[in-house]
Amino acid sequence: MKPSIPCVTIYNHSERILEILREEAEKTDCPLEICPSLDEYSGVPLLLGVEDGNVSRLNASLAVHLANTFIRKKFNETIDCTMTQSDGIPFELPLWQAQGLANCKWHGRFQILKRGASVVYFLDGAHTMESLRAAGSWFKRQTAHVESNKVLIFSVTGDRDAAELLAPFAKSGDFALALFCPLIATTPVGQDNWSIQRDQEEIMRRSKELADLWTSLTPRGEAKVFRSVNHVVDYLDEANELNHVFVTGSLHLVGAFLSLIDPELNSD
Repeated sequence: MKPSIPCVTIYNHSERILEILREEAEKTDCPLEICPSLDEYSGVPLLLGVEDGNVSRLNASLAVHLANTFIRKKFNETIDCTMTQSDGIPFELPLWQAQGLANCKWHGRFQILKRGASVVYFLDGAHTMESLRAAGSWFKRQTAHVESNKVLIFSVTGDRDAAELLAPFAKSGDFALALFCPLIATTPVGQDNWSIQRDQEEIMRRSKELADLWTSLTPRGEAKVFRSVNHVVDYLDEANELNHVFVTGSLHLVGAFLSLIDPELNSD
């Protein structure tokens, strides 16, 4: 926080966190603005291009409040807009801002892609406990009233605790099958090369560890390991029943899947 520089935050922090923020703002003479719920803004109906029903609406409220705070300070309200907000009070959103929210695209964030007649992918690059919880709730809401096989595709990078991050999905009982693979879209050409085979075995080790972890957390659950994302996609393409597939845990994993299953990715 800096003196006389507005600080903007969301409204649904715990009372203790809000209390700390207010105390620090008072110490530094910093104007603290607490964003209201997105539904409190007036003007045109607000639709989001990236929608999960919860987190995305918090982020959208924060985004419009930050944008208008910047506009107010940078341009002294001389541009054509109707915002009159101060101190975190809801204001009337201009049409061009509402359209921006509706037209927003964020590949790999609460994204749904249908592939053929038997596979629907739900992709979210969540990789922390809090974001995975939000992504899991989104997937559950989206598939609650549809009869299908629920498939989890999961990976982690770095030193994140895979057991801690996988446990909520295992306990949910939603997934009868979990698929694991390295964070590569396709396997390298030249599999007869000894060095490539050795590197591939090392890469596969992590996927096998995750599969073993899953079966230990869900003794009745099934786990399969594949050599690449492309092998997973091929396996699911051959399914005869409807599969709702939740891809999460790693931005790299989601990116690898999108590179193969999103036909519009390279045209945006």
